[in-house]
Amino acid sequence: MKKLFHILASEIGPGPTPWRLEIAQRFASRLPFLSYSRLRRAIYVWGGVEVGAGTALMGHLRLWGSERLRIGAHGSFSGPISINLDAPVTIGDRVQIAHDVRIITVGHRIGPWTQRAGEPERRPVSIGDGCWIGANATLLPGTTLGAGSIVSAGAVVNGEVPPDHVASGNPASCMPLPRALRRKDGPKPDVSDPAG
Repeated sequence: MKKLFHILASEIGPGPTPWRLEIAQRFASRLPFLSYSRLRRAIYVWGGVEVGAGTALMGHLRLWGSERLRIGAHGSFSGPISINLDAPVTIGDRVQIAHDVRIITVGHRIGPWTQRAGEPERRPVSIGDGCWIGANATLLPGTTLGAGSIVSAGAVVNGEVPPDHVASGNPASCMPLPRALRRKDGPKPDVSDPAG
């Protein structure tokens, strides 16, 4: 019996994913899809995830790793979404993420012919304010999405996507949004007649 407790203690001890986050994921994954968003948010916050006010978590987040996840305010996350936390992941305000998106923060250097998967290489992922990420997209280690950018469904993104651009394809290529949809050049509110 003593040996069993020793094995259990070593399994529960410090590992790649903090124990509170593991417990939070177990509870949150039992909630019905597209419901109990506030409860799911509270469970993940208890588990150590920073989630801004008004963000809707509509499905399960599959999280692993020891770095922190920071999610901004007023976003919407469908589920399931897989996020590797071997390096920090920062998600801005008003970000929309569809189902089956994968955010990966660790890869491997290319090794010698005897073992091509060399040493691990961890790089953070940053998603700017107002981004929209389509279903089944993959963000690879070191990806940075500029504010207002869009990642098309199924795209595989590696590197930087400038603000107000659309990334699509595998590997993803970027195109600017039409001028009318850009943040700086977009339509301005009409304030010429304040009396209405």
